[in-house]
Amino acid sequence: MDLAQIPLFRELAPEDLKALAAEARSRRLRKGELLFLEGEPVRGLFVVQKGLVKVYKLDPEGRKQVVLHVEGPGRVLAEVALFLERPTYPASAEALEESEVLAIPKDRFFQLVEERPPWPGP
Repeated sequence: MDLAQIPLFRELAPEDLKALAAEARSRRLRKGELLFLEGEPVRGLFVVQKGLVKVYKLDPEGRKQVVLHVEGPGRVLAEVALFLERPTYPASAEALEESEVLAIPKDRFFQLVEERPPWPGP
């Protein structure tokens, strides 16, 4: 997937896109596999390459899921938690079908931001 097509990264220079792509790791998810859980430490952000990923919260009793949104190819997950510098994910994410995401590690992402200002932000 061309990162330049992702709205969050559209304004980056070609060399910045190349550096970001070098840090991204592809991860395959089986249907029903969790990408992250609410309350887990934020490890990075994710770009959906193929498939569908739902982002949800559990009700106060922890029984019923409240689906916040479903994201498909080209969409970014967990960018709000990353940019707001939250220590944990505010919701959970699960593959609704066989999916693939690009995982961009938080530490490396911010290192690139610091090396290549200014960052356009969300």
